[in-house]
Amino acid sequence: MKMQEILKMSLEELENKVQSLKKELFYLRFELALGKLTNTAQLRKLKKSIAHIKTVLTQKNTNLKSTSIPKENDSSSNTPEETTEELKKKLKNQNQ
Repeated sequence: MKMQEILKMSLEELENKVQSLKKELFYLRFELALGKLTNTAQLRKLKKSIAHIKTVLTQKNTNLKSTSIPKENDSSSNTPEETTEELKKKLKNQNQ
């Protein structure tokens, strides 16, 4: 499948396509094990297609999540450096 075709598909279509490609890959693996598969390049193409579709699914899902969940502007949250400094101060006070 071409990437342009994949990008045009909806989330449901992409999920259905992944499932159908996985089934096809399953059957091709059986044919390979039985020695009936003549074109082994099909396995590689299917795996790549599944990876492309999963990548697009992940991108679309993260875009949906980032647009639907607003970021919190909490000024009281500590950065890791501040937390480390606070811990050092506490340890110093305990040792004295």
